[in-house]
This record gives sequence, C-alpha cells and structure tokens, in this order.
Amino acid sequence: MPKLRVVITGGGTGGHIYPALTIAHTLMALEPATEVLYVGTASGMEADLVPRAGLAFASVHVSGVAGKSARKAASGLFQAARGTLESLLLLRRWRPDVVVGTGGYVSGPVVLAGKLLQARLAIQEQNVIPGVTIRLLARLAHRVFLPDEAAVRYFPGGAKYLVTGNPVRAEVVQADRAEARRRLGVPEEKRLLYVFGGSTGAKPLHQALVPRLKSLLSRPDLMVLYVTGRANFDWVAAGLQEQGIELEIPGKIMVKPYLYEAADALAAADLALVRAGAMTMAELAVRGLPAVIIPFPHAIYDHQEWNARLPEERGAAVVLRESELTPDALEQTLAGLLDQPGRLAEMAARMKSLGRPGAAESIAREILALARPGRARR
Repeated sequence: MPKLRVVITGGGTGGHIYPALTIAHTLMALEPATEVLYVGTASGMEADLVPRAGLAFASVHVSGVAGKSARKAASGLFQAARGTLESLLLLRRWRPDVVVGTGGYVSGPVVLAGKLLQARLAIQEQNVIPGVTIRLLARLAHRVFLPDEAAVRYFPGGAKYLVTGNPVRAEVVQADRAEARRRLGVPEEKRLLYVFGGSTGAKPLHQALVPRLKSLLSRPDLMVLYVTGRANFDWVAAGLQEQGIELEIPGKIMVKPYLYEAADALAAADLALVRAGAMTMAELAVRGLPAVIIPFPHAIYDHQEWNARLPEERGAAVVLRESELTPDALEQTLAGLLDQPGRLAEMAARMKSLGRPGAAESIAREILALARPGRARR
C-alpha cells in the first residue's frame, strides 16, 4: 500500500499547535510509512515549534476575521481567499490522503483546499465551545474529534463527531516525576509551584503574582518555576529584581520567558497556577496536577470559562476570575492550598480522574481508517 500522506494544519497559539504535533507524531508511531506536512503561517508560533519538532513545514498567508473591526475583517477575508489559493497550489503538489485541522485561522483555507481536492478531512476541537473556524468546517469533515460530551450540542446534526478527549503529548503522559524533578533541580523535600500563563502570557496573572512572590518564596518548603511568556518577561523580571528576587536560585526559583521542557514541569509540580487553555486543562488532568485557574475573560465565546468549570466542579481546581483577582486574593488562595497537603492530594486524585491519556492514539487510529479508501485507490 502507498505511504500515507497527511497535511496537518493549526496555528496561532500552542493550544492549536501542540495537539496537531501530537496527532502527527502518534500517526508516525502507529504507521512509520507516514509522510506529514504541517501547514501554518510564517508569523505564528508554529513556524518555530514545528521544525523544532522535526516535521516538514510550509506557510500560507492568512489572518483572522472573527472579533475584528470591519476594516481588519475585510482584510482577513482577502487574506483567507489568498490563503485558500496558496493552499490549493501547495496541496495539489503534495497530494495528501487526509487533511487534519486543529483550529486557528490557518485551518480554514487549508481544510477547504483539501475539500476541493477531494482529500479526506478530519477536524479536532480542543474547547467545549468550538471556535468559529471549526464550526464552519465541521459540515465538510468526515470526522470531528471532540474533547467532551458537552461540546456535542454546538455542532450541526450532520457532523460525524467522536468524543475522544484532547490529544496530550506522549512526553507529558510518560514523563517520570522523579527524573523530571532531578532535571529541574527540585529538592526532594520541596513542593513545586508551576506558574504558566499560556503561550501568549497572561499579564493580569503576573500583575497579581509579582507583588506577592517574595512572601510565597519565604515558605521554606516551596520552589517556584515561573514561566512568564516572552511578551511579559522583561517587565516581570524588572519587577522581581526591584524586590531583590533573583531570577534563578537553585532549589528556590527559576524564572523563564518560555519553557520547551514543559513536560518536566507538569510532572515535577505539586500545584499549578495557569490560564484555562484547553490543552493546559488536558495536560493537568493527565498528570493529576491540581491547579489555581484564572480563565482569560476576553476569549471569543468565553471558552476558557467553560474549560475551567469541569475541574472546578469536580473539586480538582480552584477558579479565580479576573474580576476578583488581586495580589491578596491570589496569595491567600495559593497559601491556603499549600497549607493543606491533604486537600492537595485529594484534588490531585480528582484531577487525574478527568484525564484521557489514550486520546491521541484514538484520534490517530480513526485517521488511519479514514485514509484507507483513498490510499487504496492510489
């Protein structure tokens, strides 16, 4: 049988890119005779992350429409048409059996081009409330992979959906806690607080944490791994240095703009302070890592609020909304949990019960089955 040829597309934020990379690597693990081309934009995070992950990368021109001003929306529509033409030319040369979209503006033109070229189509949505691109593409797709049963109601009746959970990277699922703590330099007797505001950062989170970090660091049993996001690193670093807090003290604090070894952080941590991105929630669940969650309140369709509700309702997390986020409230919440190791252990068990570590393999196997008729004809 000919090699399986797959185009995967998704971009803009890590929440779209990481599931796409996970699906790609799982496909190649299940069937080594698989060729993958990742299509994104030259300006998105994918342009850095995809080659780093060892996959072939090609870019097309596209920008957003939803939530934009009339002028920017018009420009976005023009770019979408241009991106569709570029995608058509690219995919015609590459002749994929399957096109897989994981969301973001770039998914629309690439999946539409796949439809026009009669490739099989699969869509993977990370959030309980789907993005506009995924909603538009769902009617075209042969499979729509959903994170939870709660997402089903947002899709048209004819959509061929399957609830699989979100595909979490193998390195996150398989990471060894003791080895991760050794690599990060976490002393055996200390608990690790992992702070991560998402791939684009989270300024309100940092504005609440920076004034209280010195107080938290005074706890002798605590180490903090603080990932600021590149956009926030300079001012966070300046704010910490004004308080006399060094950016790296072995066994006490590590402040970084970005962390490629996030799998180690998730495995090593005892408590997380995070946004409510869908992939972040899925990774916390797979690792059984309790969290203080601060949903981004300006997301289209308020999907982060919905993402945070399930672990909160199950007693696996504490949610602080931005409207109630102050330095005092944040410190009290974190300290209150750190002072109750029994509660943290119970939260960890409840978070673990929400995990779907087999989601990536389930999705990949469905894609392989989906591709079979097209490959047989080649």
